[in-house]
Amino acid sequence: PNSYLCIALNGVHGTEGAYVAAKIDGKLVGAPDRAQSYPSNTWEYINSRTNRNYTYYIPLDGSEVDKEIEVYIIGFEKEFEDFKPEVWIHAYPVPFERVRIRIEGSVIR
Repeated sequence: PNSYLCIALNGVHGTEGAYVAAKIDGKLVGAPDRAQSYPSNTWEYINSRTNRNYTYYIPLDGSEVDKEIEVYIIGFEKEFEDFKPEVWIHAYPVPFERVRIRIEGSVIR
């Protein structure tokens, strides 16, 4: 319950230079949230702009159990191809459960 995929884009990918999407059991799904958050000027606070280490979040509702999940990283700047993505599954709040996931990856250039 309350799980989500965390897709960490470790390394330099350019400012607004990489986005994440997924296909879950054939259905396209976007990542509605990320950290480093999109630039804003909420309550006149300092905008944080960075070109590295975004983590995107895709919420899961339980219907994804035993379904194939494909994660796509869309990059825009060829000079920043060497960042290292990782996919994690996390839940909040408790209960936490251990699960085993199998990740098969390939990069298409």
